[in-house]
Amino acid sequence: MNPLRVLITGGSRGIGRACALRFASEGASVGVCARNESDLLDLKNEGAPLPGSIEIEVADALDLTSLDQAVRNLDSRLGGTDVLINNVGGGGRWGEPSVLATDPFTWEEVMTKNFFSTVCASNAVLPGMRDRNFGRVLVISSRVGREADGRPWFVSAKAAQIAYVRSMARQEEFARNQVAFICIAPGATFTETSGWATLLKNEPETYRQFSESLPLGRLLTAQEIAEVSFLVSGSAGLALSGACIQIDGGEGIAI
Repeated sequence: MNPLRVLITGGSRGIGRACALRFASEGASVGVCARNESDLLDLKNEGAPLPGSIEIEVADALDLTSLDQAVRNLDSRLGGTDVLINNVGGGGRWGEPSVLATDPFTWEEVMTKNFFSTVCASNAVLPGMRDRNFGRVLVISSRVGREADGRPWFVSAKAAQIAYVRSMARQEEFARNQVAFICIAPGATFTETSGWATLLKNEPETYRQFSESLPLGRLLTAQEIAEVSFLVSGSAGLALSGACIQIDGGEGIAI
């Protein structure tokens, strides 16, 4: 059986990095694009002893032409993509607390980095998935996309990702050719480069109080999100197509 071929956007840090290493540990051929070449090289070196392999490409998700080319390059080097993980995103703390004090350009950037990057990367690999009669498109959204308790530009972008998955799952062109679209909506997740890490460094007491207010008494880890990503990439993917799976350790209130 050929190794699973997995392509991850924004995969040099945090959840994307954890996903890359998780899949590579199971023997998958993994392609990762991100904007920081040094982080990508570190990831490639860390993955070298694993059963699978990791290919890398530099791309900035705010430049959709660059992202499209990187995804197509990785897709070619992998010999096709079985699982696309649209992980690149961010902007939850961009802008100002006041909506009116925030430049409209912030809305555009956050929407591009999260939603339009998802559409761009997906469009690059979907024809191949359809023609091979197999594909899994996983989108890493956020709990706030369902519950709207963040800054409006970020909430809007994450909600758009959820709507995209639901809508694409209904497209017969893909559904009848075994291509599934699944959304994962994590709650507060600690990574070394996240806003949570900055809060821990600058306001440790605020961070402690927030962590202890969560049902688990802590934030989730990138490895926990990667484990769920690994599970939904398999045969259960078709039944899950169109679903938004909220992974938050009981943090959220949406039913």
